[in-house]
This record gives sequence, C-alpha cells and structure tokens, in this order.
Amino acid sequence: MNEIETKILEINKEEIKAKIRALGAKTLGSGRLYVDWYKMPEHKKSAELWYLRIRNTFDGGYELTWKGKEAVENGIRTVREIHFHLPDHKKMRELLDIFGLVLYAHQEKDRTSFKLGNICFDLDVYPGILPFLEIEGPSVESVEKTIQILGLEKHERWGDGERTLVEEKYKMNWSAMKFV
Repeated sequence: MNEIETKILEINKEEIKAKIRALGAKTLGSGRLYVDWYKMPEHKKSAELWYLRIRNTFDGGYELTWKGKEAVENGIRTVREIHFHLPDHKKMRELLDIFGLVLYAHQEKDRTSFKLGNICFDLDVYPGILPFLEIEGPSVESVEKTIQILGLEKHERWGDGERTLVEEKYKMNWSAMKFV
C-alpha cells in the first residue's frame, strides 16, 4: 500500500475540525500517541531505505509499520507502508532488539483522526509546534481536491515527513518530542 499525503501547516484546529465534520467525516479517534522509531544500527539519516515505527492506537492496541523510501512531488509525499496490528508492544520491541535494530527516536503527539470516504485526516499537535493537518488519499488528485474543498490552498504545505518538518522548519529535536 502506498501512502499519498501532505501536511497543511499552522491551521486553526477548531475551525478545521468543524469543516471536516461539516463534510460528514467520521471521527476515528482522538488522544495522545506514543511513537517509537527503529532502524538498522549502521543506517545514516541521509541513506535510510526503510524504518519501523511502533505506536499505540486509539483502541488500546499497538501498530508496527514498515515504511519504505519516500518520494515527494508538488508538496505531496508517496511512501510504501505495511502495517501490523499488535496486542503486545513489549514482545515486538524485544524481537526488534534481538534483530539488532536500534530505537533512535520517541515522540508524543496529540491526534484527532477523521475519515470521509477514502480520505483520511489526522490533526496533529506536537509539543511546541502549531497544529497541522495531514490529508491522505488514494491519489495526488484526491488530496489536491480535498485541500480545495477545505479552502486551504493558501496555507503552507509540507510534503516531506514529520522529522524534517520538526527539524528543518521548527528547529527542534524530533528524536525526543515529549509533553512535559
């Protein structure tokens, strides 16, 4: 499965929630996510071909995601992903340790997720960063159309991953984003 998405930066959280709900989107969940990132020990940031993420889910479970190398075009990112749902994150972490993978980052973020047809919306708030909206769809065209429907064409977009957003735009340490 390919993830096709963009982030719309510095949005008004309550206004965007109201617009998304007015379109008829279903709320999938809301809460604090705890995210751990793993990679091979010898991989350098600039040469990573893949990485793994473990995070909690709104239903009390966990999800392991393999993410491949990304491509960004016109502010929209495409990346191959494979998801596994886990009842027990401790055993998965133990297995990743046995494989020699290293935990290289941890984040906390508050997220509210919505779905409307085949479009997914994730409204994210990291500590110290203004809220942003991630829009994911089955095609670049569907993401573009959704941006227009929400009236967000003039907002800044970020097509790259959250790590580059946090490090490059906000000059913060992505590897340790925690609420105090």
